Amino acid sequence: MNTKNFIYLFFILLSFNQLIAGTGGSTYSRYGIGDLQYHSNATTRGMGGTAIANLSPFTSNRLNPAGWTQINRTRFSADLFFQGFSIDDGTQKSFLSGINYYGFDFAIPISDSNGIVIAAGLLPYSKVDYNIVTKGTFNNFNYDLNYSGEGGVSTAYIGGSYSPIPQLHFGAKFNYFFGNINHQIKQTFTSGDANSFELHRVNKLFGINGTAGVIYTGLNEILNLSVSEKINVGFLISTPSNLNAELNRYYKYYAGGNIITRDSILIEENKFKIPLALGLGVSYTTNSRYHFAADFYTQDWSKTKMLRDMPGTLKKNQRISAGAELLPLFGTKVSDFNRIGLRLGFYQNQTYYLVQNQKINELGFTAGIDFPIFGETRIAVAFDYSTRGTTSLQKDNIYRVSFGINGAELWFLRPEEE
Repeated sequence: MNTKNFIYLFFILLSFNQLIAGTGGSTYSRYGIGDLQYHSNATTRGMGGTAIANLSPFTSNRLNPAGWTQINRTRFSADLFFQGFSIDDGTQKSFLSGINYYGFDFAIPISDSNGIVIAAGLLPYSKVDYNIVTKGTFNNFNYDLNYSGEGGVSTAYIGGSYSPIPQLHFGAKFNYFFGNINHQIKQTFTSGDANSFELHRVNKLFGINGTAGVIYTGLNEILNLSVSEKINVGFLISTPSNLNAELNRYYKYYAGGNIITRDSILIEENKFKIPLALGLGVSYTTNSRYHFAADFYTQDWSKTKMLRDMPGTLKKNQRISAGAELLPLFGTKVSDFNRIGLRLGFYQNQTYYLVQNQKINELGFTAGIDFPIFGETRIAVAFDYSTRGTTSLQKDNIYRVSFGINGAELWFLRPEEE
């Protein structure tokens, strides 16, 4: 097995794990289905996550399937990121961190002239990861009360793209949602002989929806732009989905560290609605080297009914992002420096959290770089700093470093006849 195949196999195996290592995250992730994960890779994360109008032969667009039409080689990409939370609730501060999986995808071109590409992937949709410890006293007995949660919802997708004319690009994909969200409450008495107690709540979620997108490049001619200038406009829509939800409870009672009673109960089967999502993006490229993009993405969660025992209230989520990129050059005579891609960006995310009638907003700044390691295989690194919430509830300073590999192979080509 050569080096390239080893890297691909490593990331394929890695893609089956949503959480690799973690010691906790933000308390906000206990609300709803957790922190929503905007579908991007390490390359687009460096530009604030902008991708809706991105039309490129070098990356598989995880957000808008219309962006696949120019892919002319089989493309693989996979990503990890380190995430750290510096948390301040006005009374105490803490730092929590972990390494997370952020997606795997591949795209296979079928017809270059018609932009027909088949693509599939596995991406995280939401993430729950928190750990809260408080102390209390009951009848002169001291105890620790631990609230923790983990899990989330993932998305597996398969889809295709088509370009009927050079100026118009269509794409659609079928999405399958699945995952478990686990919440635990544990009361441990540290004095006296009272029995300790654990309650586990497990929400099993699964369902389907679809995403369709379009990218239009005909504005170049309408605006009489020069050959070196390109403007793309992109639009996407994801249909609503009523996820099937099954809630189970597991109880444990302890005495002297030994389990004395345990039980499990199926509480209910219900539906959890993922609302309609809409996105609009625009990009501008000049001299084949300078690229600028901006996106707007929204989902109205205010009508989503929370499942039993699910705390908090949800509201409309709106995300605005923008970025700039120095595109890498390709060719045998290109210097090593010009083979490097550089990116900057920012985003403003009005999250779907509404906690104690306060909106939880996030503002972030990003930077990124990518460079070749062999052939068309490249490594991308992105840096992301954001701040979320307020100290009256909880202020999160979030640090992320993303690592991604983007490779290409020639498949299904007939060998030359001798």
